[in-house]
Amino acid sequence: MIIDFNLSDIANKYTIKKQAFEYAGIDGIAELLGWQIVFFYSKYDLNNVSAISFMEITDNDLIDIGNNILDNIGINVRFRDNKSVITNIFGIPDFFDKIYLNTDRYNYILSENYFLSFGLENDNLTYLEIIYDKNIVNNIVETRQCIQ
Repeated sequence: MIIDFNLSDIANKYTIKKQAFEYAGIDGIAELLGWQIVFFYSKYDLNNVSAISFMEITDNDLIDIGNNILDNIGINVRFRDNKSVITNIFGIPDFFDKIYLNTDRYNYILSENYFLSFGLENDNLTYLEIIYDKNIVNNIVETRQCIQ
């Protein structure tokens, strides 16, 4: 999937940093809104987003920005949704793991180059990872399935 906007297009009233970054073992460039929202571009394709990561999206401003991004990329889940909303749309996850003490992560391998990971804290979506890169999908799946 090709994303035809940058993080700065969505969150233009905020300071967006652009810097060298490594994501799941792949080097590239990232646009960062704090540490909570990351648009990652692999060094192999700096024109297209390889991954979008949302972490600890609990603040109302971040929820609004995150949901605006999800609207723009056509994912019909919203921050603060619960597990039943996610499973009604995406079905049973391919695998499950935990991050942090209280965040359950539901992982979906939709194709070799499309992966979604929904993190729920107290049954509210606060974490989301969207991967559009085959190498990153492989690295993440291999690592996370080993720690189950």
